[in-house]
Amino acid sequence: MNGYRVVFPEKGKVDIEKFKIPELKENEILVKTVNTLISSGTEIAILRGAPNTKKQFPVFPGYLNAGEIIKKGKNVKSLKIGDRVVSYGIHASHVIVPVESSFNIPQNLSSEDAVFSLLASISLQGIRKSNIELGSKIAIIGQGLIGLLATRFARMNGAFPVIAVDISDLRLKTALSSGADYSINVSKDNLQEKIRTLISDKYADIVIVAVETSSAILEASKIVKDMGKIILLGSPRDEESKINFYSDIHYRGISIIGAHARNTLPHNSFHGCWTRQDDINLIIKLLCNKKLIVKDLISHRFDYSDIIKVYNALTLNQEKYLGVIVKW
Repeated sequence: MNGYRVVFPEKGKVDIEKFKIPELKENEILVKTVNTLISSGTEIAILRGAPNTKKQFPVFPGYLNAGEIIKKGKNVKSLKIGDRVVSYGIHASHVIVPVESSFNIPQNLSSEDAVFSLLASISLQGIRKSNIELGSKIAIIGQGLIGLLATRFARMNGAFPVIAVDISDLRLKTALSSGADYSINVSKDNLQEKIRTLISDKYADIVIVAVETSSAILEASKIVKDMGKIILLGSPRDEESKINFYSDIHYRGISIIGAHARNTLPHNSFHGCWTRQDDINLIIKLLCNKKLIVKDLISHRFDYSDIIKVYNALTLNQEKYLGVIVKW
């Protein structure tokens, strides 16, 4: 049996290739993909061979997949043929994934909405590590999908005000509908001056950095209060830093906390640090109960046959895109 998958055969190049689907292992499932979601920040960084990516090609991109089980290994008992699941499968017509890293999609949840649960679990890392309290003053730099989802979770956790920061009016408009109280377009306004007018004591308690440039960390240090927190939710891709760690961080007692998706517990969630499984199961429940809305985060839908054009467009101007759904 053959399938089709997206491949980056070399730096800057995208293609679709035919592949033979391998045999299942005992604890695996074969999923016929319905749709995938492009994680544009990560995937474009890999395509460009950006710093802090592996730069080893070929690469089979994608990790946000929703589809239907068409075959399962003999030890898989918790799921059955015909069940819909989300998984960390690549952009492909068919994926084989371990049953323990797939999550059942309830009947009342669409595959398009469900595929956001995996991405939302990344945003939730930043919120859990922020330890937000009712009334925490928070700024979120970067309003791509990760930042927009963080904005929604910050509001759900009682932050006030929630200030969205970006260079795109489209993303900032979406942020305001996501629960942000204020927005700042840093291509038009000075971030520090604007923060001073929006927060009574002039500084944010917490700044979440959801972009991939280290310069944003420096900007965060200028708007966070002494003894405040900077949460690194985006993965810095540049290798140059202009931060003076003595005057900007150390002297002021600021905490910088990494919130990479890999830093979750394998077992037994506790306050501030849940397992990935518990986070995703919670998000699926929130989606089912309309406590978390993601449909408005979808800006484009494409057939997989158009994938080369999609990546070319994202490479040229990511700011025009939010959630990009690939239909298989």
